[in-house]
Amino acid sequence: MPKFQPKGFELSTGPGPRGWVGWIFSSACTVAVEFYGFYIAGRLIREGGDQTLAVVLIVALVIFFCVISTMLVSAYRRSFSLEGRVLRRRGVMRNRSYDLSVARIGLESARVGLAGPVVPRLRISVDEQGPVTLWLCNRDTRFRPLPPQQLRALADAIALGREGERREAAVAAHLRQMAEAAPW
Repeated sequence: MPKFQPKGFELSTGPGPRGWVGWIFSSACTVAVEFYGFYIAGRLIREGGDQTLAVVLIVALVIFFCVISTMLVSAYRRSFSLEGRVLRRRGVMRNRSYDLSVARIGLESARVGLAGPVVPRLRISVDEQGPVTLWLCNRDTRFRPLPPQQLRALADAIALGREGERREAAVAAHLRQMAEAAPW
């Protein structure tokens, strides 16, 4: 019989305290660069400088801001919590919940980014929501796998009431094997 944590707990998938310090520092540097860049572009326009250079600088600054903002939102959305059998993903506008005992779940391995290592991930989909990817590692700790107790809790939540479903039962069994082999 699966055992659950009495309270919900945060999975180690998103940035930790040190990671958020880095993100905040990077964001502050980005804001400083943006202000300085717009100041330079404004001076070029006001003082009759090269208008083309000012426009190119403004476009580059807007693109830079969009890229950094997308990366920050992506880091924020990597945070998941597990409460019994319900997986919650933190969102910018709203959080999403996935009942792991009824969701379709697949286990696959994929490369993280363009140059990252190949790591396992869960693909979770519920009929009324699009699929979500839960990487079974933390990018901020050099792709170290989730702790064994978190892998076991995920396996228990997936296996609950799924005796006849071979795909999800195989995913739960693989998560338990990963928990036993975890280097914690």
